[in-house]
Amino acid sequence: MKTLEERFDTKYEVCPDTGCWLWTAYLNQNGYGVINHERKTILAHRASYMIHVGDIPADDGLSKMCVLHHCDTPPCVNPDHLFTGTNQDNMDDCAAKGRLAKLSGENHPFAKLTDRNAMSIFNLAHSGLMWGYEIAEMFGIHKTVVSDIKRKVAWGHIHSA
Repeated sequence: MKTLEERFDTKYEVCPDTGCWLWTAYLNQNGYGVINHERKTILAHRASYMIHVGDIPADDGLSKMCVLHHCDTPPCVNPDHLFTGTNQDNMDDCAAKGRLAKLSGENHPFAKLTDRNAMSIFNLAHSGLMWGYEIAEMFGIHKTVVSDIKRKVAWGHIHSA
């Protein structure tokens, strides 16, 4: 039976332009390589870190430590492009590099309302012509959402547009 390192070394190609070691085996839906090890599926860049650098540091008490990419290339497994950090470090790195998508309002994948709907709800709620539960029924949402929109707790960005 081959070791993790032996299997790993057959599953990437070096990109001469970037120095990235691009994973050529299975990629998950986010573009990260995966490999099986000890009956578990692990991310290939985490495996690379363990093989070439050493153990991933213990968690920070809140969550497991992340293995991050300097190169911002998800399929890259070059250990020189990898570093460890907390989930907050990962989010900070993402924000600093301008890669955080705006997931508020109608841009959120689970949004049931558009910005225009939210503005209509806000105006109706402040008009006094309808009760919150009536507005909620009209838009197919819960009455607490109407209250949150009215108080600018939710969809507050529509007032700065």
